[in-house]
Amino acid sequence: MDTALKAAQGAVNPVQVVPRLRPDLVFRPQTFGGRSYFIVEDPLNGRFFRVGVAEYTLLSGLQGDATLADVLQATRRAWPDCSFTLREAADICAWAMSSGLAQPAGSSGRLAPNVPPVQVAARRAGGWWTPVSLQVPLVHPDRWVE
Repeated sequence: MDTALKAAQGAVNPVQVVPRLRPDLVFRPQTFGGRSYFIVEDPLNGRFFRVGVAEYTLLSGLQGDATLADVLQATRRAWPDCSFTLREAADICAWAMSSGLAQPAGSSGRLAPNVPPVQVAARRAGGWWTPVSLQVPLVHPDRWVE
């Protein structure tokens, strides 16, 4: 287990306010092989994640204004098949923080803490050219999956 995940796990306490999910994330429902899940697109970092419906329900409750116990209770109400323990819910929060999908509740910026400002500025400039290389998008997974 990497040190960032360990540090994030130590930062999530069931009675403290949960982290806040980044508002720029895009969630898309998908079904494959008879199973439903959600694709999480991180447009800032160009990364994609796949989470289950129960995990999505928990993540969508991370608004930075409730305790982990409250979010878990709301998740169980919305998704009765959810069998997460408080520890598992804390691990999901820790994963979201270490992946840059969530920020500590008190943070005010939209950027994930692990994104270098220079990289963000280059992406916002709208160009695909960086001083190091030319970036060419090859495939967008949604179009390919459909």
